[in-house]
Amino acid sequence: MQQNPVHRFLDNLAYLCDHDKGGPTTSAVGLENAPDRFNFWVASNEPKKSEKNASFLTSILRDVRITADSPASKQASLREKLIRRSVEFANNRVKKEAKLLTKELPRCMQYFKGPEDTELFKWLENLLEKGPLELCYIAYQERDCKVMKRLSSLLQNPGDLSVEDRKSVAIKEVMHRLGRLAHHIRAPQQIIEDVSSHSGLRNVLDEFKVYAIRPQRVIDRPRAEPDIHIDNIMIRMLPCGGFDARYKEAAAFMNQRFNIVTQFKAKYDDNNFNPLMHAEIQVLEHFWGQRQFFDDERCVVPQTSRKVYVNWGLTALALGSRDAGYKHQRDMLNEMAKSIRNDALDQILRKTSAAPWHPDSQTGFTLRAPSIRDEARQSALPTETIRMVDLDMATDSDGSRSGSVSRCMSGSKHSSLASIGDDDTRRLGNLSWTDDEDSDSSNGGAKL
Repeated sequence: MQQNPVHRFLDNLAYLCDHDKGGPTTSAVGLENAPDRFNFWVASNEPKKSEKNASFLTSILRDVRITADSPASKQASLREKLIRRSVEFANNRVKKEAKLLTKELPRCMQYFKGPEDTELFKWLENLLEKGPLELCYIAYQERDCKVMKRLSSLLQNPGDLSVEDRKSVAIKEVMHRLGRLAHHIRAPQQIIEDVSSHSGLRNVLDEFKVYAIRPQRVIDRPRAEPDIHIDNIMIRMLPCGGFDARYKEAAAFMNQRFNIVTQFKAKYDDNNFNPLMHAEIQVLEHFWGQRQFFDDERCVVPQTSRKVYVNWGLTALALGSRDAGYKHQRDMLNEMAKSIRNDALDQILRKTSAAPWHPDSQTGFTLRAPSIRDEARQSALPTETIRMVDLDMATDSDGSRSGSVSRCMSGSKHSSLASIGDDDTRRLGNLSWTDDEDSDSSNGGAKL
């Protein structure tokens, strides 16, 4: 299905802002239809990154306008200039993605040493000699070449992602890395295409400004209750009298297998943990009841990777439970809790691990991530761990969104949560995500 050009335009702007790997540069862009002009509002998970992104987007959008209005004879060179500026801005990210590809290539090549795969082996081997920028161009320009089609054909029916053979995993990783690199070329071109083909977007660039959203104060790091154990966690998740023998046995098994309580305590005691408000939530909070989204757009829930990122934070209400926004915040969290709790309880009864690791993004030719329902068909993996959140704590389920805002997030975040009572909001908290250079914790743009 073809993506709405406005959504794709904002997705790609957010993607360009995400200039480094890791959560801090994860960014979101909202487009406001103000009385006198159009305003782009930019937010990043790490607020200090927002100012840098706002300045970059201002210059990029001006170049997009010039390119879209230029005669055909000049567009190719202007487009190339825009692409190179975008790649240069994301230099750290591109180099890391290229490094990850070169790390995966030998693992993949070992499966293609037969005479029938000589061409494929040599093509993969050739990639090892290329620099980051050249890899971006090769990944994009040769995405439909013979060897890429050969790789893709081997993954047309991936089956159960939890029991894939090593060859399939290696191919999938290389395909994913190539897709990520290719999008550094694709995204700027799509921005130009969407502005050129959509008169409304072209009009936006006649009179616009780009602003960084000022960070809001986030709730403090939570404090652990003195006695956390698996039974009282389960009791608070279930209705009165619901903690029966089935749940007791399943919870004990899960705790023994995945050290849930130990992980709880370690996260609570982590002095390096600091809650943050995710970028797209910053944008939605900024627009809520005060600003009009461009073209009266509505939010579109993205295809998400359902990975757990639990160091999110809510706006700290100045007056606590007496604040005018308290009831709305509480009710929103309780709605989130219903869905999250059901998924968690289902997983506990099935005594299964969390979904296998998978990339956050679906850029280029990345395969679909497994869903909660897919997990019902998967065998438990002994090396996996389940991540759960104490019932005094809230994690992001992306359950409350409104308006047209493009986000550069890492998918939806799902873990267990109980309903939040009037006395509990002050204790809402988060657990920190894990992120390193070898993980894909930022995925570029994804529409809300």
